[in-house]
Amino acid sequence: GRTSFVIAHRLSTIKDADLILVMKDGDIVEQGSHEALLARGGFEVDMEWSGGKLRKAVIHSRLGGPCSLRYGRTTLDIDTKPGMAYHVTF
Repeated sequence: GRTSFVIAHRLSTIKDADLILVMKDGDIVEQGSHEALLARGGFEVDMEWSGGKLRKAVIHSRLGGPCSLRYGRTTLDIDTKPGMAYHVTF
C-alpha cells in the first residue's frame, strides 16, 4: 500500500480517493469519500480553465442553501435551490 497526498482543483483527480479533505481558510471543514460528501448535501463545482484562467464554473447544489464562489477579487454569493445547477462565466 501507498499513501499519497494530492492537492487538486479538478474533481476527476480525486473522485476515487479513499478520503477527501475539504478546506476553507486553512481549516478542514468536511471530510469523507466523494459519495459521502455528496450525500451530506454539499456543493460540487466543475471548473473550466483556459490559458491558466478560470473561464467557467458550474455549481451543482444537492440540498440548496447559500454558496459563495470566490475567484481572484470576485466573490459571488448564490442562494441555491435543491437539485439546481448554476452556470457562472468569467
